[in-house]
Amino acid sequence: SIANETGMYFGVKALISSYISVSGYIDHFSFPWLKYRTSSPSIGKDYLIQINFVPKNDINSYVRYRYKNKQENYRLDYNYMPQIGDVERHELRFFISYNIANDIILKNRLDLVVFENEIESTEYGYLLYQDILYRPHTFPLEATLRYSLFATDGYNSRIYTYENDVLYAFSVPSYFNSGQRYYLMLKWKILPQLSLWLRYARTNYFDQNTIGSGNDLIDGNSKSEIKAEIKIRL
Repeated sequence: SIANETGMYFGVKALISSYISVSGYIDHFSFPWLKYRTSSPSIGKDYLIQINFVPKNDINSYVRYRYKNKQENYRLDYNYMPQIGDVERHELRFFISYNIANDIILKNRLDLVVFENEIESTEYGYLLYQDILYRPHTFPLEATLRYSLFATDGYNSRIYTYENDVLYAFSVPSYFNSGQRYYLMLKWKILPQLSLWLRYARTNYFDQNTIGSGNDLIDGNSKSEIKAEIKIRL
């Protein structure tokens, strides 16, 4: 194919008991031609193992470890041609989702990250969040609230996570440096033909006085986002 990638992938999922399962994969790959941030052929590997624990229908949890090694460009002083070196990333995650009532679901997640390469110092990072989901059966209103804390040593140790968004929108922000982020998402089905989405999100950085650059520069340590969407079915 024209994907500029060859390799071998092996995945497995094993059911240990009625509520414990183990899944994972081994992926060895190579790029015979240059690609983004790599100006020569390169190789890499990606390993993942996940232990799933589901003791009840309303409790879902897992522990995941992922290791990825790939090659990227780097440039030292007086080196006019870029060299490639190994970049390693270790990720450890714990996640649990459980119901505290018929209409309320709580979700917790903890991510730990270690980033290493050949020329820069090792970076560490973490992300911790709490989700509260309100899904009533008798009223056509859904609410999702998240509060998260994060801290990383730099952009290389950034952590991505999915966020609920308005219809047809997609939100997977990256968390880096040090701060907190929270958002509230509302979905209200006012009528069978009329639905409304509202979303407010805010990020506060603890170690920055400005955010962004150029025309997107914000003079301050916080950034807010507001979205609204109405769907009318004719």
